[in-house]
Amino acid sequence: MKFLLDQCVPRSLRIHLGELGIPSIHVAELGLSRILDAAILEYAEREGYTVITFDSDFHALLAKNQSCRPSVIRVRDEWTRTTELAHTLNKTIRATSDDIESGCAITLSKNRVRIRKLPFGGSL
Repeated sequence: MKFLLDQCVPRSLRIHLGELGIPSIHVAELGLSRILDAAILEYAEREGYTVITFDSDFHALLAKNQSCRPSVIRVRDEWTRTTELAHTLNKTIRATSDDIESGCAITLSKNRVRIRKLPFGGSL
């Protein structure tokens, strides 16, 4: 598994995830920081990435398009420390790896992890 960090995610998260053995890249490193969310999803699907974002639009796009891929992890609460977020993501990714591999939308908050299999319909 490899992860694509959306523009709203701190670039430093990539370093912290890498230290935990989680391969990731930030959209800015790929020259994708100015493209639409839909194009980021297309890129992630084509290249085999799971998207990590703070933006709820990604889950809405998955629902609208009835997409099966890519998986998206939406972080609801902004952590004050990137290291804390990296450790929480590490635990979540390890615990949900089968779901991520098969296609899911994860909503991650400090108190809860919600996993929805893809594709899904209806409102979020």
